[in-house]
Amino acid sequence: MRETKKLFDKLKYSIVMPLHKMGFFTDRAIKSVLEAMGKREDIEFLILDDNPRKVAFTDDRIKHIRLPKMDLVNKLIVGTQLAKGQYYCNADYDDISHPNKFELFDKILKYNDIAGAHNCIFYNSKTGKMYKMRNELLMRKHLYRNETIEYPWLQHSNSAIPLEWLRKVGYGNEKRIGMAHTDGKIMTDSPIWANAQIDGLTFGFFDDIKTDAWKECIQIIHGDNVNKFTDEIWNAGYIEVRLPKPKVLL
Repeated sequence: MRETKKLFDKLKYSIVMPLHKMGFFTDRAIKSVLEAMGKREDIEFLILDDNPRKVAFTDDRIKHIRLPKMDLVNKLIVGTQLAKGQYYCNADYDDISHPNKFELFDKILKYNDIAGAHNCIFYNSKTGKMYKMRNELLMRKHLYRNETIEYPWLQHSNSAIPLEWLRKVGYGNEKRIGMAHTDGKIMTDSPIWANAQIDGLTFGFFDDIKTDAWKECIQIIHGDNVNKFTDEIWNAGYIEVRLPKPKVLL
């Protein structure tokens, strides 16, 4: 077993995965995070779980933190308070992490404040089809403090945000955060990225240094959500791509 002092003295990245139930894709999401972590010892993995079922993890970099039942935003707030790394990395249970994302983060963060994937595969678990977001939707608009701010879309589970800055901004300080249907399109209404643009933080992306990196970033559309994504929405906001089924989904 690693020495705890050596492992947690100088953490660069804190991965935070908020859970409620261990769903069908959860083990895949966790395995993809561990694959991306490799043997690095400057990364911690916090799993925030309000499910009473006990789960054993053998990797000592994982902190399985049991919480009372609470909503997602409150879990994210708890995650920002418990994280010890320089950068905060959200990882949802239905997102598959890019296998080299921390190496890509290292390169991007030399020149930028925030690192991430500007695109990813959207995997429809109902049909097995895969999509990528249309280029015109890769920028978002958000009304923030009576000002319309345009900012780049980021796939949260493949992004790294300065923890010190994120704590100042905070989750849950705006009325809405998450996904919304607008004019047949799925739009992310995220005050966090709008605030980053206000504060002048710079964004760097996987595609800046690795061609077609989006092919290895996966957002799984499943369960209740899959029925909200009608053909009209897929056709309006996304382009179907034909790629070999990612091994993590097999």
